[in-house]
Amino acid sequence: MRSPLLLVIVSLFVQLATAEALKLEDIRVRDSFIVADEDTGLYYLYAQKANRLTRKDESNQGVEAYVSKDLVNWSQPYSVLTLPDDFWGRQMIWAPEVHKYQGNYYLFVTFTSHDTLRPAEPGGPPQWKRGTQILRSENGPLGPFEPISADSQTPPEQMCLDGSLWVEDGTPYLIYCHEWAETEDGTIDYAPLTDDLSELAGEPKTLFTAKSVPWAKSMKELGHKYHGYVTDGNFIYRTKAGELIMIWSTFGPEGYALIQARSDTGKLAGPWTQIEKPLFAKDGGHGMIFKTFEGQLVIALHQPNGGQQERARLFKLDDQGDRLALAGSFKPSVTAGDIPDGWYVAIGDQGRVEQQEIFSHQDGVIHVYPTQAHNSEQPYAGLVTENEYSRYRLSLEYKWGEKKFIPRHDFVRDAGICFHLHGEVKMWPDSVECQIQEGDTGDLWVIGSQATSTVQNVIRNYSPKGTEVTRGGLKPRFARFHRSYCWEVHGWNEVVLEVNGDHAKFFVNGSLVNEAKDMKRFDETKQEWVPLTSGPILLQAEGAELYYRNITIEELN
Repeated sequence: MRSPLLLVIVSLFVQLATAEALKLEDIRVRDSFIVADEDTGLYYLYAQKANRLTRKDESNQGVEAYVSKDLVNWSQPYSVLTLPDDFWGRQMIWAPEVHKYQGNYYLFVTFTSHDTLRPAEPGGPPQWKRGTQILRSENGPLGPFEPISADSQTPPEQMCLDGSLWVEDGTPYLIYCHEWAETEDGTIDYAPLTDDLSELAGEPKTLFTAKSVPWAKSMKELGHKYHGYVTDGNFIYRTKAGELIMIWSTFGPEGYALIQARSDTGKLAGPWTQIEKPLFAKDGGHGMIFKTFEGQLVIALHQPNGGQQERARLFKLDDQGDRLALAGSFKPSVTAGDIPDGWYVAIGDQGRVEQQEIFSHQDGVIHVYPTQAHNSEQPYAGLVTENEYSRYRLSLEYKWGEKKFIPRHDFVRDAGICFHLHGEVKMWPDSVECQIQEGDTGDLWVIGSQATSTVQNVIRNYSPKGTEVTRGGLKPRFARFHRSYCWEVHGWNEVVLEVNGDHAKFFVNGSLVNEAKDMKRFDETKQEWVPLTSGPILLQAEGAELYYRNITIEELN
């Protein structure tokens, strides 16, 4: 009998392969939390459903997860928690995070009730019943998650939020924020949990307050309605030197900010010393830390902090032993030899292959011949779209590397963009090509096809007002139209193709350099030339080291 988890994972792989993928910039999420799950080999991003719902009612309150295998393409959301109508905390749902503990997955969520703990002070914030409650899944990271208690694990008589898990010397601890709305100067507290995480096993203690950071600002100083010093989003990390670091958030001179504190003893009980320089100072915070499957340390936080524009931001982290430091934006990488989703590799006349080393995809850049030795003999290849396209705008940037390969080691560096592929997919398939070549980028080639362009009468280069000329055929298969006068530059160059059925324009570094009209293919059945209006796209590898980046295909109406 198959386990429910296996069935979910099988279904998930089908969805990741077929459904419309989301990017992080498509997903509104506060309090970003990503789990890199070793069991499934997938990443899970958890979010409150209200982030994306426009209606104001509570009919679908809960938590959902987005799933990715590469941190680039994310699934449509899965519901992992839907609240029953009689649940105590249906007004607001915040800060979902998931921890694996003793073989099960536990969801920590901050819930807010419509009930209050006490009347508000005159001019003060509402005193909502608010706390973190823990739920459990025995079926994996996609739940469903079920409560393991009737009320919050944080003290029900206090306004609490952002509970998180830390295990020290075999004891699980709940670390959480005692909210500024009740205390004015928010605190970060902790308490031991029972082994099943169902309740506190000791009295809570305070680790530090928001004002322990000298530059912390009251929200009212920054234009918010109420006075108070915020503590948010605590998360604990053990450095390579054994130091215990906590990241957390408050408001500073530039808005919402991310701070780190260090335990003087290396233990949760502290005492804790604030590292005065913020980790992230401007309008972003509530961070958490994870390692990619390739071993890169990453921090996820949300930015901006309002306006319904919150998005998950990923940064590389440098573990410096006694503290953490941002090391630049994290652009997800794929292991060398892998290729972007939606593409495949064809080599020479072999056609499609599953194992290849011609293309690698790392940090958003496709590297052509990444590991091959200069002057070695290498095959030609193509990176091909799975889908066919008819009306679209293709944009990319390219630059040349240093290496050349036999049999083109004595020639100028060469590549190209073939489109409207038809017939057998191989090197130089029947298609139309925008040449990418040293000194000739933007030339128009027709391969086993026909096209019409306009050229100057004498030198025969492209001119929008020139004479119409039709070229191409089956024998010979190749025909060329020279571009207008536009030269590539050293470094990165931009190529744009605007394709509208049987009509295409080529732009190099913003200049129109060529045009193909009335594109045609030969119909063997009809024994006549017919309009060529669609097909896959192929990026060439033609014996020269090359980099492609910022590849976009925007379909047009």
